[in-house]
Amino acid sequence: MKKPSRKSLLVAGGIALVGTAVGVAAARRRRSHSAVQTKDVAPHALLAPPSLEADEIEVTTADGARLRVLAYGDPDAQPLVFSHGWTCNALFWTPQINAFADRYRVIAYDQRGHGASSVGTRVLRPDVLADDLAAVLDATVPAGRRAVLAGHSMGGMSIIAWAERHPE
Repeated sequence: MKKPSRKSLLVAGGIALVGTAVGVAAARRRRSHSAVQTKDVAPHALLAPPSLEADEIEVTTADGARLRVLAYGDPDAQPLVFSHGWTCNALFWTPQINAFADRYRVIAYDQRGHGASSVGTRVLRPDVLADDLAAVLDATVPAGRRAVLAGHSMGGMSIIAWAERHPE
């Protein structure tokens, strides 16, 4: 194998240097244009326990699972429903609760078998998660209203399964 020439090493080094400079500049620009900047929020303020007290709603599914639902903010405000991932619970969404509950009705629930929700008798599958989400929506979103849904991991699967199972 032929040893690289000094000229090719200098060119490669120059390209690497320019690439690094461009990357650093892009990162700085992206940070300065983000929606929430660290200088706008006190350190860890979004991670503090929710300042609003939750309305705790218990939803019982058709197979007897009890789902713990926490609702924050004005009951007449636009509902935002958050569905957590595997091994989490409703308080996984604490930063979102703190960020949105002053303007929206923020609803977060413990998926079956997580947090304070029981397991029920059905085998945990996407269709069960979909039906659980439907039960939460029926209990928390006023008739004729629509909610914005957000999910993390298994919570996202729940939303996708719900959309397929309940297209209306």
